[in-house]
Amino acid sequence: MTMSTATNASGVYSNTTLVENRKNINWTQTLTKSYSKTDYSIYQDYYQVLLSWVIIGIVGFRTYRYQAAYKVHVYRRMVVFAVAALALLLAFLMFQQKQNTSQLDILLADDQSFNRAHLVYAANEDQILGVYASVCSILTNTITPDAITFHFFLIQNDTSILNDDVFNAFQDYIQDMGAVLEVHKYSLSDVKPFINMKFKKQGYDLATPSNYVRFIISDKLPNADLCLWIDADTIVQGDIVPFMNDRDPTKAVSAFVRDKADIDENVRAKLVSRGVDLSPKEPTFNAGIVVINLKLWRETNASDALAEICKINDELSLWTDFGSQPPLQLLFSGDRFEHLSSTLYANGLGYIKDYELSEEAMFLHWNGKYKPWLENGLNSKYWLCPRNLTWTL
Repeated sequence: MTMSTATNASGVYSNTTLVENRKNINWTQTLTKSYSKTDYSIYQDYYQVLLSWVIIGIVGFRTYRYQAAYKVHVYRRMVVFAVAALALLLAFLMFQQKQNTSQLDILLADDQSFNRAHLVYAANEDQILGVYASVCSILTNTITPDAITFHFFLIQNDTSILNDDVFNAFQDYIQDMGAVLEVHKYSLSDVKPFINMKFKKQGYDLATPSNYVRFIISDKLPNADLCLWIDADTIVQGDIVPFMNDRDPTKAVSAFVRDKADIDENVRAKLVSRGVDLSPKEPTFNAGIVVINLKLWRETNASDALAEICKINDELSLWTDFGSQPPLQLLFSGDRFEHLSSTLYANGLGYIKDYELSEEAMFLHWNGKYKPWLENGLNSKYWLCPRNLTWTL
């Protein structure tokens, strides 16, 4: 584990119930249930094994009938049947091994670039259960966990999570899976220029400092060129490594399209009058799951441009019902971001009741206030609270 240092931090967020829930997590047994796509593959394996034995049975029966017709000795019949069954079983296992390694072979081919996937979370005590579940979903759905580095950002004086035995076991779990975890400390002063001090909407925590860490990643991870910012309320059902290696290097942001913009034309006009180079209004995107081209951010001084937009908002109170997303949408919407396929995204699980999940969905996002780890959370059947999971160390 790598830890960076920072100073002048403040702002600790706690929830007694969630802290007690974390203490009940069992990290010492075998993981018995994964997420949706992994579940489907498990059932497919069962069906394939069953099919192979049906084929063996049919071949064996026909062989037995043939031998019986020609009065072959019973012992010889059994030997021939056993050899045929073993040959079919070995052929099936070789086919399975080829299927399991095909994706890895593609990634490691001489003509393929294979880059480490940097995944970034920022959370406090209220959200740590979500991080545990999200990381587990990623590691159980990749064939190359050793190509993943998780970056976990904690505010400077929030030591309760790091001192928790559950978090220590969580680090061991990541290491044993072959992945890397780096813990970074940040201060309130690091993110203060980006926090929407005019936010007034009740029932939401969008002014929480952890929501604004995405604005400082390019400075905090100077050796990374690309990362995925992923909200703690997200489950990943597919392999994240090839997904990250398939991004458009000419775009500063890759995200899922949102047709409706949060900011109206009057606000945009005020920003333009102050010299802000705005992107086209639509389509825009949800910044809860966003691939950030850190190299381009640094080359174009994107953090400075975002800080200027936030400063104007604090001065003019341009948006009071939104948190960290408007500055990103104002700067990177339209043709300035890579439009990720909507079939990969399940959006709104935190506010839409009885969500109908498509089989193609890779990212399950509980945006909204009814997070799956809360007592009144929605669509919890698609999310497993870590205290109810069993884990492999």
